Amino acid sequence: MWQTACSAPHRFASFFNQRFVVILDEFQNLTQYVYPDPLYQARPHETLAGTYHSLAESKIAPMLVTGSYVGWLMRVIAKHLQAGQLEHFHLSPYLTPDEGLQAVFKYAEVSQQPLTNETAAQLIERVMLCRPLLYLLCHQESTRWERLNHDRGGN
Repeated sequence: MWQTACSAPHRFASFFNQRFVVILDEFQNLTQYVYPDPLYQARPHETLAGTYHSLAESKIAPMLVTGSYVGWLMRVIAKHLQAGQLEHFHLSPYLTPDEGLQAVFKYAEVSQQPLTNETAAQLIERVMLCRPLLYLLCHQESTRWERLNHDRGGN
């Protein structure tokens, strides 16, 4: 059953003639935190990461593997996936000023939030100093809450 599930992205991409991207965040955890039994009495599936070997080679459903423990992630990849299947590159969680500007206006557009140039400037400054998606989502939620509270006659 696992092989059927693991190969599903490639099979679906082929069937629908549509490319997929398979994103596996915290990939290194597959070797230590997935147990074969619900009581955690057996050892974890240390080789589970290796079952993604064929998917790592897919041209129509490629994998994007991420992890916050880079050293551990690289050891897992080296041990369980053939060398050269995955390309290593670093993505910064921080944005340049131009990227911050684009992100703020795109998130406002997608979430249908009004945005003034003054508000955008404040957001851009904050977005560039933190993880942008999380900050913008939190800001949008607080804006919605303020609007809802105001519409109900609150402060």
